[in-house]
Amino acid sequence: MKLKITLLIHIGIITLTALGQNSGHEVPYIGKFKLDSITSQHWNAFNSQWDPSNVSTYNYDTQYNMVQYLDFSYEILTKEWIIFDKNEFVYDVNNNKTEKIVYRKYDSRLIPAYKLKYIYNNKGLIDSSLFYGWDYVIEQWNSSASSKEQYTYNSNDELTIQNTYSPNENTREWEDYKKVEYSYNSNGQLIEMTSFYVKRNASEWSNLEKREYKYDSTGNEIQFVYRIFNESTNQWDNKRKIENTFLEDTLQSIDFKWDKTSEDWISNSKIDLLYDPKGNLVEITSFNNNTESGQWTPSSKDVFSYDLTVEYQELILPPQNLILRGIFTLLKQQNIKNKPQSYSKFYWTENNQDWVLSENGTFHYSKITVNSILETNAKNILIYPNPVNENLFFETQNLSGPVTFKLYDLLGREILNKEVSFTNCIKTTHLKKGHYIYLIETNGKQQAGKLIKN
Repeated sequence: MKLKITLLIHIGIITLTALGQNSGHEVPYIGKFKLDSITSQHWNAFNSQWDPSNVSTYNYDTQYNMVQYLDFSYEILTKEWIIFDKNEFVYDVNNNKTEKIVYRKYDSRLIPAYKLKYIYNNKGLIDSSLFYGWDYVIEQWNSSASSKEQYTYNSNDELTIQNTYSPNENTREWEDYKKVEYSYNSNGQLIEMTSFYVKRNASEWSNLEKREYKYDSTGNEIQFVYRIFNESTNQWDNKRKIENTFLEDTLQSIDFKWDKTSEDWISNSKIDLLYDPKGNLVEITSFNNNTESGQWTPSSKDVFSYDLTVEYQELILPPQNLILRGIFTLLKQQNIKNKPQSYSKFYWTENNQDWVLSENGTFHYSKITVNSILETNAKNILIYPNPVNENLFFETQNLSGPVTFKLYDLLGREILNKEVSFTNCIKTTHLKKGHYIYLIETNGKQQAGKLIKN
């Protein structure tokens, strides 16, 4: 099995096109599993017992967009769960994320830290975003944004320019502050990312930093180089390099730093990733370079287990950066094919030359059923009769525009998909007797319900 994985651990950028797209889940989601929480416990060597450690919870709306993320830690002395991180998200009728609110723990309470608002173009891509800070004195959001980002795309909808603006201290008008330019190869892969900034009291862009990427013939990212611009020499100085080697079921990623004395790359750390025959990431082992012995010294290891009976497409997961506070940055679709069940963390002891288990974690899911879909849907449209024998009619007084009627069996398979008007009816004589789920879509809104065919 040839792995085709793109490592973007070192980039630290947001995939803006993904933020502007719908969640992609098929309604009515019957039979899918949504990740509700992740719990962990750590080994207390002093008491020789497992103690609770962290809990991350994920809440979703009726379209299964994640609307709230909470992170708790367990206080051993008081035996209480303390919330220390919270994110909230708002979406429009097209499931585009329009707002993100981040909270942070301050003293003994959780307060807002900042807020991001997103504006979209007619293609569903982010056109701009606004950053608002929280006024801790009067305890309310600042009335004006403290920064703004504007995004430009090419004909392939690839992000090409990301402009950051800050308000002028006197006029409060937006002024250039920073700019990032992106370049791609013919396969749509990012090959260069260059940052610029505007010097104070100057109107010209100055080089800041550059990231370059190389790929093999199968699309795997094999090299990443990070450079910063030296204004004294007017040249780009090497800082960091990552080289990836792909084998049958493993990936080796070596991190180098630039040594000015020898003017050469010096290996700093290494990560080995192991995959099972289905392509699931099952082990991540980190090493440090022992400069004295010239050998790789093990540091930490993460081991993951999966339910191989459930495919990735059957899962509803939160954004990867909110899974275990970013520990699963590698947990992308191309790195998992099945349902994650648990993980274990180990650290290496040099004295015993062995791994020691330090933490266990469990993924908790709930299976989406007919009732879980129906319970939160508002009844804006009346369909009758129900149960139905031959003709199904619609009635509404508040909605206008095209209306799509979809019908599913209890396995989630689509039986009918038709645009209807409220002056017409739908023939149901061809349907088998039994229970169905209907979905009505109009003006970006959805309503689901149960239909019985006699």
